[in-house]
Amino acid sequence: MKFLDVPTLLQISAAFNLMAALAWLVLAKAFRIAPRASWLMVASHLARVPHLSCGACMMGWPAAVRLGLTELLLLASIVLLLLALRRMLGSRVRPRHIAWISGAGAAGIVAGMASGSAIAPQRINLLTVAVLAALAVREIWRGVGDRLSTGITVCT
Repeated sequence: MKFLDVPTLLQISAAFNLMAALAWLVLAKAFRIAPRASWLMVASHLARVPHLSCGACMMGWPAAVRLGLTELLLLASIVLLLLALRRMLGSRVRPRHIAWISGAGAAGIVAGMASGSAIAPQRINLLTVAVLAALAVREIWRGVGDRLSTGITVCT
């Protein structure tokens, strides 16, 4: 059995993100469903596309810069996703925690790139995204936790 190679899987993921961005765009423009949150979702999906679809474009770049840019785009995508989630849930908490955490994460990624390390930007991004995911769970819990079933709340 022949398996799909990594470049093909990356292209499929890029295509999926483009379709998801288009779906959110339709929700924002045609149906006027949470337009601001939908625009944030469009941006979140589009931030994932460059590093998925243009690996050959960056082949001549230093490895640390290539990996660091990928991590920065992933971080931007997660931040936009969290901001969209907050908007959909109608959170009244100011997004300063998101700004501080993502700013520190981006600074750490850039510092890792400057050190020439290939793994440091990935580790810093993993830690930053984990903290942002915990914030997302908190936002969901506060926003709709009382309306979710116990099983869904536990899975969240």
